[in-house]
Amino acid sequence: MKSFNSLDGHGVNSHGVKMLQSVGVQTAIINRTQVGHRRGAREGTGHHASLSGRRKQDRSACRIALETTGIAASECGYMGDDWPNLSVMRRCGFAPAPVNAHPEVIQRVHWVAEACGGHGAVREVCDEILRAQQKYDALLAAALGA
Repeated sequence: MKSFNSLDGHGVNSHGVKMLQSVGVQTAIINRTQVGHRRGAREGTGHHASLSGRRKQDRSACRIALETTGIAASECGYMGDDWPNLSVMRRCGFAPAPVNAHPEVIQRVHWVAEACGGHGAVREVCDEILRAQQKYDALLAAALGA
């Protein structure tokens, strides 16, 4: 069973990842499950790579996403929560994790969300990126009709 929190829903749909896309941030979703892959594809959240039958540490899915977008690993972010994510995360310019990530991951990331994985952490990362690019306030003002 795979569950999604409504805050993560906002992180993945028009109020999160799509907001990143609206300001020119290219996005990719790398999922180990077909459910997550289908959900991301349905939401239109950018490039998709499914890891069914593959290990994340082989970096295949991430390599494909980078080749597709033309972005260097040092210029992208990758969120993960456990050891298999570390080999990709250490190559990225921004490596966030949810607060419930494994302690070894928490020690090696650039930023830790206050929310747990599946409970709004994706949305927090999206908001943090928008703030870092100084685009959060303008998007919020637009949502408020200002």
